[in-house]
Formats: sequence, structure tokens, C-alpha cells
Amino acid sequence: MLTKKGFENIFWGVLITVLDFRIVGINLLPDFMGFFLISRGLIQCAEYSWAFVKAKYLSIGLAIITIPDIVEIFIIDNCLYPYYWVNAFWPIYAIGGILNLVMMGFLLIGIKQLAQEMKEVDLEINTKYALGAYLISEGLLIALFLFSHFSCPHLISPILPGLLILISMIVGLFGLLIFIGVLYVLNEAKIMASKISSQADVML
Repeated sequence: MLTKKGFENIFWGVLITVLDFRIVGINLLPDFMGFFLISRGLIQCAEYSWAFVKAKYLSIGLAIITIPDIVEIFIIDNCLYPYYWVNAFWPIYAIGGILNLVMMGFLLIGIKQLAQEMKEVDLEINTKYALGAYLISEGLLIALFLFSHFSCPHLISPILPGLLILISMIVGLFGLLIFIGVLYVLNEAKIMASKISSQADVML
């Protein structure tokens, strides 16, 4: 049965994956813990949408591949002149970022389908807009990240590294606002799940 607890786990899991508190390189809120919570919540919701099922498997994979993120190890990357020091696990961040983008896409699609089925028009519309905005903003950030690491921007143009940083900051700012919208959608989905559970209890 769809439960409020399931969406609570998803909500807090998503929040943990975004928050990054570190002391001497140690991540106090490891991403794998967040993805574990997300997968746990999706297991409780999987029967209600094929999209939740796909998101569940992706969250389990993400919980595994993000384990190295517990500790930061820096290496020198001459391609990122003049910003030499980068995290040695940046390829994991790249793969994780892409998988996370797809997982969140399926998660929001599942919420949209459920809202449509339950005649929650406002939630359906809000989820549709949150889905589109999230895919665009996060997709652009991932593209900028990959371009910065797989090319040598300073060899293309001396002003390109600074320009990439500026664009990333602007997109990141809008991304933060969009993420707040995603959290709002998740909270509304939790309220909807609570209503469904209450109706099921009354029928029993």
C-alpha cells in the first residue's frame, strides 16, 4: 500500500543527496545514505507506477557507486588551469549526476501519473513544470561539468574557464530555486499518499 512514510523517506533522501557538509574532507551526510532512503521509499511506492520501479533500481545503483564520496581525495588536473586541484572521484560524480538526473525524472513522472490518477490537478501541473525545469537545469550543469573535465577550456580561450564558472553559478542559482520546487512537489505527494492511506483505512 502507498504510504506517507514512503514519500517521507524519498523527501529526506533527496535532501541528503543535495546537502554537503564536510570536515577535513569527510562527508558528514554521505550521498549513499540519501539514495538508500530514496530506494527504501520507492520500494513502498513501486506498485503504483512503472516509473517508480525504474527510479527504485537507479537509486539502488546510486547508493552503491556513491560510497567513495565519503572521503575527498584531491589530485592535480593540468587541464583545468588555473584551477589545478580536483576531486579524484570526479568521474563518479559525472556518472552519478547523469543517473541521478534520470532517477529524478522517473520519480517525478511517477508522481505526475499518480496525481493524474487521483485527480490531483494542481499537483499534476506542478510536477510537470518541476520535471521540465529540473531536467533542463541539471542537464545543463552536467553538460558544463563534463565539458570542463573532458576538454581544456583555457586552450580554447583564456576567458573560457572564468566564463564557465560564471555560467555554472547562474545556472546553479536557478537550480536551487527549482530544487525547492521539487521538494514542494515531494511534500505534496506525501500529503496525497496520506490521503490515500486514510481512504483505504476507512474502506476497511
